[in-house]
Amino acid sequence: MRLPKKIEPDFLKDSIIEIRYESNLPHEFVIGLIYQKLNDLGFKFVNVPTIPLARKNVPSPDPKPININLNPIFFNDVVRVNCGPNMLVFNFKDKYPLWDNYFAAIKSVFKNIYSLGFIEKIFKIGLRYINSFENTNIFDIIRPDWRVAFPNYQNTSTTIKTEVFNDPFRTILNIGNGYPLNDGRQVSLIDIDVIYRDQRGINFDLIFSH
Repeated sequence: MRLPKKIEPDFLKDSIIEIRYESNLPHEFVIGLIYQKLNDLGFKFVNVPTIPLARKNVPSPDPKPININLNPIFFNDVVRVNCGPNMLVFNFKDKYPLWDNYFAAIKSVFKNIYSLGFIEKIFKIGLRYINSFENTNIFDIIRPDWRVAFPNYQNTSTTIKTEVFNDPFRTILNIGNGYPLNDGRQVSLIDIDVIYRDQRGINFDLIFSH
């Protein structure tokens, strides 16, 4: 069966790729390296909540905290890159650009970051898709019916979680309905998270095939 290139309407709310690694460099130094590289590639920088660090041994009549951004987000027209401690998280900026464009952008960014040499070992890759359906009870359209039925009561919300192991991948599937939004509407969610982990280290040449 041929997989579709695009599905309309687009229910995809986020597509996340997470890479976890080990490094001998402090996170603050890593952020500086990544900033220089992504800035050269034309990425923009968005300010996110900072972690205040108190001044030490600095006499001042009005001491103030020094705010150092330790979790910056970089973005271009296709992809966003969130740089946490020993972790890179990719997702799309505004609208899902389709897999071929999205994956090509992620590969290009990650190859450039990897070339900086601070990654000692990669031990986890995660791929997560979150789909949201407004004004829909997802259990009304799923086959087979996964609903937990209580004939004498009305179900207002249901969440079902299952895990599937297909060595070396672990897939976590969450399906639920009745999630409230701030404006009073409710949505159903299908959340699929596929994880590959190897504490011995994942060969760089295999990263993209996985």
